[in-house]
Amino acid sequence: MMKTGYRYVTLRYVHDVVTEEFVNVGVVVFASDHHFLRARFSTNCGRLNGMFGQIDEAHFKATIDHVDASFTNQSEHLKPGVKDIHELVGRILPADDSSLQWSRSGGGLTRDPSETLNHLFSRFVERYMEETPVPA
Repeated sequence: MMKTGYRYVTLRYVHDVVTEEFVNVGVVVFASDHHFLRARFSTNCGRLNGMFGQIDEAHFKATIDHVDASFTNQSEHLKPGVKDIHELVGRILPADDSSLQWSRSGGGLTRDPSETLNHLFSRFVERYMEETPVPA
């Protein structure tokens, strides 16, 4: 199977836009040749609360759920010819000074965009996430 090019961005939670400290909370992968646009997000607030103190978890989770649903809808209606990942993610969450911001894009070659999405999510989002203990 041939490799295809892909682009990715992370979604960052920026608690204070002045200090620019952030935690990655999601990843989007776009492989135009495969008509592939998928995203994975985390609503786990443990790391956010550990770094920034108590955040409004209900608001954060509702916002992430909305962004996730928007990606599902956009990926189902992806039109041919779009090549810029920032154009696609900007339709869902425009660049501004809010607490959710897109990173610069990266990219590479992959045989399986879904597998690449899972790998990037593990690397950029879950890597430093603490395991939540399972109640006995």
